Amino acid sequence: MRTFISFDPPDDVRAAITTVQNELKRADADVSWEQPRQFHSTVKFLGEINEDLLPNIRSELRSVSSLFRQMQISYEAIGGFPNLRHPRVVWIGCTSDDGHLIRMKEEIDRRFVPLGFAVEDRSFHPHVTLGRVRSTRNLDHLTPMLEKCTFERRRVTLTKLFVMKSILQPRGAVYSVIDTIHLAT
Repeated sequence: MRTFISFDPPDDVRAAITTVQNELKRADADVSWEQPRQFHSTVKFLGEINEDLLPNIRSELRSVSSLFRQMQISYEAIGGFPNLRHPRVVWIGCTSDDGHLIRMKEEIDRRFVPLGFAVEDRSFHPHVTLGRVRSTRNLDHLTPMLEKCTFERRRVTLTKLFVMKSILQPRGAVYSVIDTIHLAT
């Protein structure tokens, strides 16, 4: 089963992200836009796992969540990977001013190594994916929009993480919650 650990934006932030996404769609660029109901921020991609590993994943994630209190995070800034001039992925960033989100990710990485999950080489850049660029068609319309577009910072309290299952289908991935893990209060 294809799995990952993530958190979701609250409904008001999801609506604001959808508004920005709809504006960017006007560029008519060749982008596979994410469905708003599927907006999330991936903390750790686990990939294909054996279901027998789920109890250990849940246990380690509960241990990590007991170390981290609910935290303030901000959704802010529009960006692109690798950059806004040549985006392959368009996103809204997510940060925590106090660094707790990064520390929580590092602790998850550390605890998941004995379960067989490697620490990623690239740095953690939490974000909500708006879309994936498929070709250069109308990219010259999209990039100026990305450079001018703004997203008003929205602070929220992160209270829980999800263990998610991803099923790849011809029209895109379909996500479902396997487990919900609450952060300490």
